[in-house]
Amino acid sequence: MQSINEWWLWVGFFIFVIVMLAVDMFLLGGKKAHRVSIRESLSWVTVWIALALMFNLLLWRYLTHTAGSAIANQKALEFFTGYLIELSLSIDNMFIFIMIFSKDVDF
Repeated sequence: MQSINEWWLWVGFFIFVIVMLAVDMFLLGGKKAHRVSIRESLSWVTVWIALALMFNLLLWRYLTHTAGSAIANQKALEFFTGYLIELSLSIDNMFIFIMIFSKDVDF
């Protein structure tokens, strides 16, 4: 199995994460507690899914030029499959949280 590990890819990843955290905390008012509406929640879900798909496209294009189309197709499919699995597990966790927090418990 061929590794696609490059130092500048990791640096770019960490810069992206820090920038997105800064945008959320300082530009979009992430410090303020507020009730999140369905529309706001769906908007953020759409943004993060779009960013993941854009990353997958950029990964595929980069690998097509550096490692060939067979490796690019394989790695892009691996990323997409992993992303869908993680997304479905996070949705499953939300149902568990709803069940736990809606349970009326008397001590």
